Amino acid sequence: MNELFILIGLLLFLVLVTIHFSLKLKYFSAPSDKKKDLLFRINVITSILLSFYLVLTLYVFLEGLQYPAIGTLCIIILLFTCPGLLVQLSLLMYSLSKRALPSHSRFFIMRLILTIMGIVLAVLVMITSNYIAMRRFAAATEPLVQYVKKSMPAPCEPVYTYLQTNRPNTYFNMSDLYYNEHEFLILYQGRSIDIDGSTVYFYSKHSKWKIIHNDHPRKADIDLITNKLKSCKRARLLY
Repeated sequence: MNELFILIGLLLFLVLVTIHFSLKLKYFSAPSDKKKDLLFRINVITSILLSFYLVLTLYVFLEGLQYPAIGTLCIIILLFTCPGLLVQLSLLMYSLSKRALPSHSRFFIMRLILTIMGIVLAVLVMITSNYIAMRRFAAATEPLVQYVKKSMPAPCEPVYTYLQTNRPNTYFNMSDLYYNEHEFLILYQGRSIDIDGSTVYFYSKHSKWKIIHNDHPRKADIDLITNKLKSCKRARLLY
C-alpha cells in the first residue's frame, strides 16, 4: 500500500512539473492580455510544488529524529527537496512582488545559486536531525543507564528484566551490555548512510552516549574495551 501511494505521488509530481514547465513556456510567448491569467495558474502550481517539497523535507527531517545515525540515504531525498524548495519559494516571491516571471537568463542564475544553497541546506538539515536524534536517544535511555549503575557489579539479570518490562520502547533493542566490577559498556546498533551501520555506545568512564561509524578506525577502541569486560549476551543473560 505504501508503494502504491509513493507511485501515485510521484506520478502527480511529474504531471505538475510538466504542466508547470509548459505554462512557463506559454507565458513568455503569450500576448500581454493573457499573461496575467497564465501567471496566476503558474503561481498556483508553484505553491503546490512548494508545499510538496516542504512536506517531504519535514517528513525526512522528522524521520531522522527516530533513531541515532551517521547520515542516512534520506540525504538523497533532501538533496532533491531542499534545492527545489528554495527555487519554488524564490520563484513565487518574485512573481508575486514583480507580477511577472524572471527572464530565462535571470532564472537560470537564480536556480544555480539556489541549488547550491539548497545542497548546503540539505546537509544542515541532516546534521541537525542526527544531532537531535542523538540527544533524544540519550534522554530516553537515561533511566536505563541509571538502572545499570544501580545493578552493578552483576547487572545482567536485573537489566534483562528491565528490558522485558520496557520492551515497547523502541530504544530498548540493546545489542549487548559489557561489565566488570568497576565499569560497564552499553552497545546499540545505529544507522549510517551505507550498509556498515554504526555503533551507539555508553561507556561508564566517559558518562556520555557517543556514536561511531563501524568502519571508523576508532571503532577498534570499543573492541579493546569489550575484550576486557564480560558480556551479558555471551553469557545468555541478556537475551
